[in-house]
Amino acid sequence: MAVFFLGLLFMHLAYERFIDYRIRKEIFYLLLFPMLLCVAAIYDPLINLYQESYGLETTASSVGIQIDPRVYVLRNALLYIPLVLYFSIRGVSNQELKDLAAISVLVAPFSILFYLLSVYEQGNFSLFLLGQMAEQGGANIQYNSYVPYLTFPFISSIYLLSLKGSKVLRVLSLASISVMAIFIFLSSSRQSMLLIILAFSFFALYDDSRKLKKFFVYSSTAFLILFTFNYLTSDYELNQSLMNKYQSGTETSRLMILINGIKLLQFHEFFTGAGLSSVLVSGPHNDYLRWTQRVGFIFMIISFLPFFIGAFRCGLRVLREKVKIHYIYLSLLLFFVVYHSIFGYPREDAYQALFSFLGLAMWLGYQKSEDLALKT
Repeated sequence: MAVFFLGLLFMHLAYERFIDYRIRKEIFYLLLFPMLLCVAAIYDPLINLYQESYGLETTASSVGIQIDPRVYVLRNALLYIPLVLYFSIRGVSNQELKDLAAISVLVAPFSILFYLLSVYEQGNFSLFLLGQMAEQGGANIQYNSYVPYLTFPFISSIYLLSLKGSKVLRVLSLASISVMAIFIFLSSSRQSMLLIILAFSFFALYDDSRKLKKFFVYSSTAFLILFTFNYLTSDYELNQSLMNKYQSGTETSRLMILINGIKLLQFHEFFTGAGLSSVLVSGPHNDYLRWTQRVGFIFMIISFLPFFIGAFRCGLRVLREKVKIHYIYLSLLLFFVVYHSIFGYPREDAYQALFSFLGLAMWLGYQKSEDLALKT
């Protein structure tokens, strides 16, 4: 994927007649961070804070190669930069923004069904796999890894429902959002449930559509979700452990892991880090702490600045612009990374990484198109 978008980037630069070489702050910090990581790799003492396997040995031995853990971290930091650069230079129009949202929305239900087939090997390729999931209380579902990815197409679904456009696409978005909402609920991923509730609230609060339209969209969405849930689970008994998990509140174990992770650092390591490869697969499910453990607090902040700056600028557009819907959507896509990094490491997760950087790419590309429109 990196090579593919790198090729598109070079082709665009070769055929573009007028190129603005001014660098936005988001791009500057996005490029600065991997450069700093290269420097950090030089003085990395190769000490694992958690005294566990890096998780790379099994893969490496299966193909007969040795993998340096520093290369693994650098690879994750560099992989999606060509994607972001390409969209930021090329631009993304209103229609292309809608198309990218539609692709993520239409793919999501099939992704869920194939995922459920891989978890529950016995079963037919149908939505009734969700009923089986309800009966098992969401057992064996990666609620901290796979499920959070679905909040991206979920936000995209609300965006498409709020637009004026094809009725067919709206119906498909309604169907997709119903499947996603039920799956997220049954997975017991409380972080994902909270984000989709926040997304609904944000659209309802700032969307400049008529009140009657908003009431119809959100009420019909809620009704369809409830109807589909009752239909798919009518022949299955809802596992009580699922409801117990929602009622239990915050997980003390996760909080203790976070506190213990902080205790592993010496005072000077809050500024220098314990080493680029000190935390890989193991460690706390909090990307802010993971990067602080790796390279220190300052480098950690730099790594998040593209998303912080983008979310702040996009939020200001929501408050200022008359047509807010596109900026509401983009601000939530940028918030996707800021939010999920509290509970995991979305920029390095196999399911979430693409969408983490795609949100940033869509924001920068849309800004590029808006700037060109103002000049012309």
